[in-house]
Amino acid sequence: MGEYADLPGVRTWYETEGAGDPLVLLHGGFCTNDTWGAQRADLA
Repeated sequence: MGEYADLPGVRTWYETEGAGDPLVLLHGGFCTNDTWGAQRADLA
């Protein structure tokens, strides 16, 4: 499950999944976090 992080001037959504070192995935302008749906289990 994800949640919002409120940073100065920005509100962003993030999800934490798996264990180990963090990996940040950025999607394109008109995409959503579903862009990484097929890869998330393998990368978690």
